[in-house]
Amino acid sequence: MDPTEPNEEGGHKDDNKIVDIWSDAACLTLLRNGVLLDTMDVEESKRVRKRVSNYCIKGERLYFKDLYVPKPDERTPLVTQIHEDLRHAGEERTLTEVCRRYF
Repeated sequence: MDPTEPNEEGGHKDDNKIVDIWSDAACLTLLRNGVLLDTMDVEESKRVRKRVSNYCIKGERLYFKDLYVPKPDERTPLVTQIHEDLRHAGEERTLTEVCRRYF
């Protein structure tokens, strides 16, 4: 796996640790302000530019392509609500619906 490529969770690999996009300050700065941090080296700049290429921020909401990327503390309540809305239809159906709506 390329460490600059988003994984299924929208994170990148950093020293064998997956970093959530919401925890990636350099990416959020570029998305929000349109500029890279002054302290960034060339490799980090490439990583950030590549990672944000499919993301955008609208208001305070982050999107990957057209899918909303919930903040980490919003995720469990969203999954719970979908599960309840589907009348406790099961893990597979709930996961399918979550993936259809969110990244």
